[in-house]
Amino acid sequence: MKSYPICFRGVYYIYSYFLSFLMPEENKSMMLAIIAVIVVVVIGAAIFIIAGNNTNSNVSVTPNPAPTSGAVMNDSKTFTLTSQNGSSQDGSIILTESGSTTKVTVTLSNPVATAEPAHIHLGSCPTPGAVKYALTNVINGSSVTNINAKFSDLKALGALAVNIHKSAEDINTYVSCGNLAF
Repeated sequence: MKSYPICFRGVYYIYSYFLSFLMPEENKSMMLAIIAVIVVVVIGAAIFIIAGNNTNSNVSVTPNPAPTSGAVMNDSKTFTLTSQNGSSQDGSIILTESGSTTKVTVTLSNPVATAEPAHIHLGSCPTPGAVKYALTNVINGSSVTNINAKFSDLKALGALAVNIHKSAEDINTYVSCGNLAF
């Protein structure tokens, strides 16, 4: 008998017992090689499947460290702008606090070519009161302005609303308004 690794000896004995009377001797070596390859593939696939289902991974999760003194943490809040006066200009307001300032990002759907003045007003939609902070005009549906106020400053003012006006010439026509609810 030929010398085979121990794991293949059992396969060889089974092969010899069942197939010895069915094949001529010259085809038996080829058949044994095919059976050995099949056994190796099956064992490899079993190991791969078992290793792939291992839920005990070596991945660890480390929480973010607390900020050191002087670090600036950004906090964001998103609010909805609702179209007014048939403008179809809905949108969003994103306030991002960074230190002692807040970035106000206004985005409108259905932008127009005309510059649209924007403000943070005291009061609530649909008819807010006096202007508290002037924002950059909305151009092509977008405006970004930094104001010198933290979220706590804005909250202390009470009801606030972002109001978008049709144009500088038609300042009394509102195209979109959104309440800032802190």
